Amino acid sequence: MDTRPDRGWGWAPLALVAVVALGVYARALPYAFTFDDITLIKDNPLLRDPGALPAFFTDNLWGAVGRGSNYYRPLPPTIFLSVYQLFGLEPGAYRAVNLLLHAGASVLALLVARRLFEDLRPAEGRASGGAGGAGDVAALLVGLLFAVHPLHVEAVTWISGVMDVGCACFALLAWYALLRHPDRWGLGGGIAAGAAFLVACLFKEPALTMPGVVAAWCWLRRPGDLGTRARRTAWGLLPFVAALAVYLPLRAYALRGFAPVALDEAGHRASDPLLAVVHLVGLYVRKLALPHSLNVLYDLPPPASWLEPGALAALLAVGGLVALGAWALRRDALTAVALAAFVLPLAPALYLPGLVQEVRYAAADRYTYLPSYGFLLALAALATAWLARRPRPRHARALAAAGLVVALVYGGLAIARVGVWRDNVTLWTDAVAKSPGAPPANLNHGYALYRAGRPAEARAALDRALALDPRLVERMLATGVAYSSKGLFRKALIEFETAALLAPRSPDPPFNAGVAYEQLGWRDAAIGKYEEAVQRDPAHAAALTNLGIAYAEARPGARRRADQPRDRVRGVGAPRRRRADPRARRRGGARRRVDRDRAGPRAPAAEGNGPEDGAVAREGNGPADGAVAQRVATALRRRRAGRLPPPPRPDFRGAAAAGSADGGPPEKPRTFMRGSGLPIARSIACRSRSSSGATNVNASPVAPARAVRPTRWM
Repeated sequence: MDTRPDRGWGWAPLALVAVVALGVYARALPYAFTFDDITLIKDNPLLRDPGALPAFFTDNLWGAVGRGSNYYRPLPPTIFLSVYQLFGLEPGAYRAVNLLLHAGASVLALLVARRLFEDLRPAEGRASGGAGGAGDVAALLVGLLFAVHPLHVEAVTWISGVMDVGCACFALLAWYALLRHPDRWGLGGGIAAGAAFLVACLFKEPALTMPGVVAAWCWLRRPGDLGTRARRTAWGLLPFVAALAVYLPLRAYALRGFAPVALDEAGHRASDPLLAVVHLVGLYVRKLALPHSLNVLYDLPPPASWLEPGALAALLAVGGLVALGAWALRRDALTAVALAAFVLPLAPALYLPGLVQEVRYAAADRYTYLPSYGFLLALAALATAWLARRPRPRHARALAAAGLVVALVYGGLAIARVGVWRDNVTLWTDAVAKSPGAPPANLNHGYALYRAGRPAEARAALDRALALDPRLVERMLATGVAYSSKGLFRKALIEFETAALLAPRSPDPPFNAGVAYEQLGWRDAAIGKYEEAVQRDPAHAAALTNLGIAYAEARPGARRRADQPRDRVRGVGAPRRRRADPRARRRGGARRRVDRDRAGPRAPAAEGNGPEDGAVAREGNGPADGAVAQRVATALRRRRAGRLPPPPRPDFRGAAAAGSADGGPPEKPRTFMRGSGLPIARSIACRSRSSSGATNVNASPVAPARAVRPTRWM
């Protein structure tokens, strides 16, 4: 494909659009990871291993963290892996990829618009080989507005938004490859279009709508009978069909189907789906025209009736689009193609059963990145059509000046919006201010404050989230269990610790945290969590048993510092260790020998209790050790008497005997098993013989019977 600039056009407009696109977002380069960037990049263990590249093409996007989805997007994690191998966890390097792709998409927006003006409106394009016609000016304004539109801030500034930016960039590149030679694109143009379309599909699924846009362009670009138009359209779609022949088998193999995950929970079903879709379309049209009060999480429940003011306004916007489309099909092919480029890429965001989030949170700025091009192109087409009826120089200058003013205003709004994405705290503080009644906004705000080392403020935010949605604790425990099943124990600890703050009386969060600490090899922290679970529920048999076994395996007389690993997970910083005085150590050892000699020989274990019952109590574990050991022995006797459910047989085939997936020391095999008939995350005891001869009890948090949807989405 010829990559030289168009004759009479030059590089200056292209360079101007690229510089503006980079300049608006340059201040975001040093910003921190935000939102799902932490899961997909910062805490993703697969990025540490270059050999994990094939896994990105054989699993869904969230497979690395144990979450199923219908998202087959292997290229974004491939980019993350490549950047990590070169620059590590430097956010600016990842965000630079977004900025470059956005600059490329803005330049392609200009080029595609100019080619469409030339092809569908030759009188306004550069039919004579010159430059500076109404089509050229309109195309330049389309490129500038696309580069600075405030609605694009989320997709460009958010590192995980590379999915939307890359999808739009390569989708426009595929279209431009055909527009270069629309009547005879040849083998080179077809290969370039098909390859670019395949790359766009591997970035994100909305690219699958581009064949419909290209079909509308091929059908409307020249008049003719039905057979002529059908042959022209089939020829134009040939590269896209070839690309789909490669993409669809890859997707079906990786996801075990085209869209195997069913999303049918109550929160994802609207009482009136048509009204909800109309409401979303009206919202997107309003935000594209007047981009104010932007938010990372819109809390907009759909109207309950068609007679509500919001429903009537949305219906008016949709009716206007339908009327404009009917007029364009008869009078103006360019406007019709532009409307197709707006409506078709927006359609996946309007399919409510396919969205991960609930209906009230269905809107998102990033969903408009590719559709916004069709919206801006339609405005340019209507403006030039109006200008063609009034061919006066002052009208043309007025329209050009108005376009530049709008671009300047949009640019200022975009620069101001970029600052909100500085870090997670600023992002979710803004979201809570605009959506105070949204439980996910308050929850993510609490997470952000918790990670920032501000536990008091985090507790207040989490309390607000819990008051708005009492099921949040269940969601956290279920998410922690999912992380644990993948070996991501540090991420599971964040969920369990946060759930412990929200549910101060429930023993399950600290107990599950204790199991996770044991998996990481941090026995002291595990003992502290088991003790906390026993304090909350003195009859928690599994916590009592695990606590007794942990005491038995610990060194006699060791000082417990259970808060040290916990603080390290929270990011607060590990406390200093105090050096032991050798003389005090010798004096303590001598005192213990004297006490042992005075006490005489140690009493044997009670008959029938087994060797584990007498091995629980150890010296130096604190005044409550004897009572804890007694309760452990009682729990074991009750289990043998049949008054407690028998333990399931452990299955260690899926356990990592050589160590945890995120850097823990080698541990004996443990497994998180699922069961039924038990409360959420309630654990059952699972025994395995340890190297010290004591019976080890392994907790098995149980997920709820129904699938619990996470509160952070893509």
